[in-house]
Amino acid sequence: LSLYLGFLSVFVLVASTIKTQAALDTVVRGLVIGATIVALSAIYESRSGYNAFDHLAEWIPALIREERAVFSDRGGNLRVYASAQHPIALSAALFMVFPLALYLIGRATTRLRAQLWGVAAAVCAMGAVATISRTTVIMAVAILVVGLWVRGSQVLRFWPLLLILPVAIHFAVPGALGGIYKAFDPQEGLTSDLTTRSGETGSGRLADVGPGLRVWSESPLYGSGVGTQVTTGESGAAQTAEGAEGAIIFFDNEWLSTLVSLGVLGVVGTAWFIFGSLAVLGRFARRMRGPRSDLAAACAAAIAAFGVSMLVFDAFAFVQSTILFFAIAAVGLQARRLGPRPMDS
Repeated sequence: LSLYLGFLSVFVLVASTIKTQAALDTVVRGLVIGATIVALSAIYESRSGYNAFDHLAEWIPALIREERAVFSDRGGNLRVYASAQHPIALSAALFMVFPLALYLIGRATTRLRAQLWGVAAAVCAMGAVATISRTTVIMAVAILVVGLWVRGSQVLRFWPLLLILPVAIHFAVPGALGGIYKAFDPQEGLTSDLTTRSGETGSGRLADVGPGLRVWSESPLYGSGVGTQVTTGESGAAQTAEGAEGAIIFFDNEWLSTLVSLGVLGVVGTAWFIFGSLAVLGRFARRMRGPRSDLAAACAAAIAAFGVSMLVFDAFAFVQSTILFFAIAAVGLQARRLGPRPMDS
């Protein structure tokens, strides 16, 4: 429960302390610069196998390194994670920041700064692709759809990037695009990959639906409670659902996990917060023009990407990407609140 309240605290803190457009832009620049540094580390990790964040304890004596698994089994390519908890969480975080970098291109006061923010946007996209995660594709589609909705003519003018960016990704992160393609077309078939067990502590995403719904049916309105459902699959954790062979299930679907732990009310509340924010920001971006409207459009795209990504990984179990989502949502809604009303235009 404290974890959930922590997410909301981040939202309230950001929304209550930002009072001007300059402050909004400062926060956005900080997010983009930080994401660019992490993305550069991910790109370097994909090429060398060296994760700089795993060696911080060698440079800062106060830190203690804890061993963690390396995810390398996808098309023969290393699935990088840089400073994140998991490759999927890293891809989600970097793709949420991608629209914010595009926003900064439009806010740049010189051509050089616009080019630098453009490089930052490209680096974030490359870092996300370096995770060899299918999540990057569905998030990219969500961003594109929202972009066409709120800024259709501007998005269409950038169509040459669809030809240039894959080439740049190929040279920056060799094998990443091929790895993602193979992930969508595995030897056993995509449907089989999503429905068969992936290990002793989990199962395919579609295979989780049946056991999850059975657990949810025991308490459909309020769910089993926060913290009672397995999210990590570690031995010794609380067990409320088992697969066909008795292994603990951790749901790679945050919507399903929320349904099980918080019931219908939890799913409705979560959907209202995410897609309600998306609708409010999208309508504001379509009706208004100006920097605050552009920022609202960028945040709407990031929110949509996160909401869709929740279908394929247990997002709330990965603190970093979820905190980033709440911060971006707060920035977008504050941009709308500080901006003029449509009737004033």
